[in-house]
Amino acid sequence: MSKKPNKIDKACGSWLERIRRYKGVSRDDMADGIGISPQQLQKYEKGHDRITIGRLDDAAKFLKCNLLDLIPPTLDDEGFMESIDPRVVKLYNALTKTKRSIVRDIMRKLA
Repeated sequence: MSKKPNKIDKACGSWLERIRRYKGVSRDDMADGIGISPQQLQKYEKGHDRITIGRLDDAAKFLKCNLLDLIPPTLDDEGFMESIDPRVVKLYNALTKTKRSIVRDIMRKLA
């Protein structure tokens, strides 16, 4: 297994940055809150270093969100995160399983 960041690592870092900014948290404050340097957090967010699930869990606790909120919702065929507003993801995650199924059916019909 390579230690070099792959497309999923890069997407996770980018999504983490999006959520952090959405919550109005500075890079310095978040880095301090999870016990790393701002430079290391920037490396995660820019996809230069891999971020562990443990570090994502630390970030989720600091940002007062669910760990799954920090996992990018979708990747396209080339591995790039589609442009999805974090608020939409949060609303979708709050739906029941039945309502999620209905939303997916509607989206398939609209596509």
